[in-house]
Amino acid sequence: MRHPRLVLTLALIGLSGAGSSLVAHAASRRSSSVLVAFVRQDNVWVARADGGAARRLTGDGTGTRIVNGRQVTYAYLAWSPTQTRLLVARFESNSSPGSPYRQGWSVETWTSGSSKFLRLVTNVNSQDFVPQWSSDGRKISYMSSSRYDDKSTMFKNTVKAADLSGRIAGLTRFKAREGCLDASTDPSELTFWNLVGPGGIRQTFIWSSAGRFVVYSTECIHTGLTYRSLAGGPERLVGRWMIEAVLSPNGGRLIGVDRRGLVLSNVDGSARRLFSGTAAARLPVWSPDGRFVYYMARRTLQTLHYHDRAGNLFEIQVNRSSIDRLDLVSGRVQAILTLPVHAFANLAVSADGRWLYFTEISNSDQLYRHLVGAPKVTNAMLTQYGPTTNTLRISTGGGRSQVVARDAGQIAVSNTGG
Repeated sequence: MRHPRLVLTLALIGLSGAGSSLVAHAASRRSSSVLVAFVRQDNVWVARADGGAARRLTGDGTGTRIVNGRQVTYAYLAWSPTQTRLLVARFESNSSPGSPYRQGWSVETWTSGSSKFLRLVTNVNSQDFVPQWSSDGRKISYMSSSRYDDKSTMFKNTVKAADLSGRIAGLTRFKAREGCLDASTDPSELTFWNLVGPGGIRQTFIWSSAGRFVVYSTECIHTGLTYRSLAGGPERLVGRWMIEAVLSPNGGRLIGVDRRGLVLSNVDGSARRLFSGTAAARLPVWSPDGRFVYYMARRTLQTLHYHDRAGNLFEIQVNRSSIDRLDLVSGRVQAILTLPVHAFANLAVSADGRWLYFTEISNSDQLYRHLVGAPKVTNAMLTQYGPTTNTLRISTGGGRSQVVARDAGQIAVSNTGG
């Protein structure tokens, strides 16, 4: 049985049709124009930007658990560029007694105010799925199949796109060496899985939202990124040692992570610029104006060794994790916040650039919202827990930061202000 490799994502979007009342009360009601979607207790939820008015949208999720032969996992949450629809990928595996075995992905969308999801694509059996919106919000691309070829020891990947009526058309095909399995010995990598990939390597697949090109990883270890124009022509190597990359807001540039740090380039790999002081960078995201790149960094302070009763040796890393900001014009790196936690994930920036959203990886993931202009955070203390909304708020050594939700793993946040 093959289980899905989960993706932890964070994206931002705002509600349309907010009307003049939001303009009149922008200072006090800004967060009401923003919806946060996330997976909690194995199901999809939405809430206000501050975590209030949380509402569960699904009820059949089991996460990584198999219940009565059935597993249902929700992943790849993303709001459309038109700010009206939430994309959710649903993986189902069913081996219930007396029923034929089946498994596969489906693409579903939810519109604010609706009581149910609209299913566009179903029964996609692919190792990597990675659904992504087009720039106009009318199509969703996805990996329709990943077939392993014994002779070439490569996966043959097919990319298709579905419109909102469910009509499907082919986009492109490419080959990639994958299959690192669970090579990582770091437990935190299990929280990233498909986001950074087994063994800590991100299996990158980026479809141009305008439908002009794809950028994809070509190998699993020391993965290279390759650019292919959908109009034809030779492929180009974007970065031989690049392990992950994200498109700029205008779709013309990439920021990628290689073994020396963050690299800025055109989408075809030309005009490369390496930024010093970013060697620890992971999971970069762009600011909405394209001026800054935010990223995670984790530094190990100490490695503790201990033996259990049976004499087995174990290691525990004591880490300090930070979110840093890179100015793409000056090259200056600024630490936005630092916390003594194992790792961060799911980073996103509000459209006005004022708020960061991210999750802390611990025994149960917590979704934070942090004001960018606040003093640097070094310690956090839990101060209040609201049982009605299941939100958790924190005060942080002079800074302004709060936990929006507990146990929130996969997240999509609205693309207006915070």
